[in-house]
This record gives sequence, structure tokens and C-alpha cells, in this order.
Amino acid sequence: MKPLSRLLALSGAGGLAGAFLVGGPIGLVGGLLLGGFADEVYSRASVKKIGVRPPPPGFGAGPTATGLRAGERLARGQQIASPSGAFFLTLDQEGELAVLTSGYQPVWAAGIAGQGGVVATMQRDGALVVLGPDRAVVWSSGTSGPGNRLTVHDDGNLVVYSSMGIPAWQSNTAQA
Repeated sequence: MKPLSRLLALSGAGGLAGAFLVGGPIGLVGGLLLGGFADEVYSRASVKKIGVRPPPPGFGAGPTATGLRAGERLARGQQIASPSGAFFLTLDQEGELAVLTSGYQPVWAAGIAGQGGVVATMQRDGALVVLGPDRAVVWSSGTSGPGNRLTVHDDGNLVVYSSMGIPAWQSNTAQA
């Protein structure tokens, strides 16, 4: 078990609904979306924070349910699923940013495996970037505009939307 991490178990009407390593990626269990910190629990229906303990000072925001908003990030090994869970975005252990099916079949990749990517971030300037350990940009969507957001869609398409809801960049991987 990693230091500062602990196992969090949730019980539901039918017994144990699931367990998560607190401090790890978000996950959906029994209709609840768990964040990376203990006491962060979201109702999937309302996406309303129920109990919140603020993150440690200097710790960046984590991913939302189906994408990233400005200032949020995806660390190596974390995943962001599409609403149905049919597809997910991940930054794998080799630093590759990729969209995979729920069966782990690749749909899209940035083509940066082995280049040192350690975190994918939706920057406040509107660019989706993968950063290396020295904070240098390894890959960028080339987008700009405050309020941009990234969404993983149920058809496998990865889209950066402008604040007006217009696609600014996409992976063009929509599956029929």
C-alpha cells in the first residue's frame, strides 16, 4: 500500500458496492463518483459535491466525470471514461495519451509514447497539453481560448470544445 493512501469501501443496499484506493483515479461505484481525495463524493445524478475536504495546498485539480476543464489534469495511470464507459482517455505508464475502448483496444493516440509525458492538462489558455517532468510541453492540441474543455464521447471521439460549445480540436475517431 502506498504511503498516504488507504482503501475506501462503500456499502450499498446489496452489501459492498466497491472499493477504491483513495488518492488514485476517480471511479464510479453504486451511482457515486469518487474523486482522488477521501471525503470527495459526487452524486452521479446531480454531480453535486456532498462532502468536501479541500486538497493539500499546491495540488492540482483532478479530472471531471467525462473530461477536463481548465486547470484540471490527468496523471499517468488515470482514466476518464465516456458517459457510458464504452471508451476512455488515459495517460499510460509510457506517457502515451490515448483513447481506448472498454476492451482496451486503441482508437486514437497522440504518438508520444516514451517521450516522458507525466501529466495531461487542460491549460487555462485553452490548450490540452501533455507535460514532461520538467513541465516542458511534449504534445499539444494547438487550441487556445479561455473556457475550453475536453470531453470523451460515447462514440470514441475526443473533443476540445470552446467556451461557446464549438469543437476547436478533435481526434476524429467517432465510431459508427
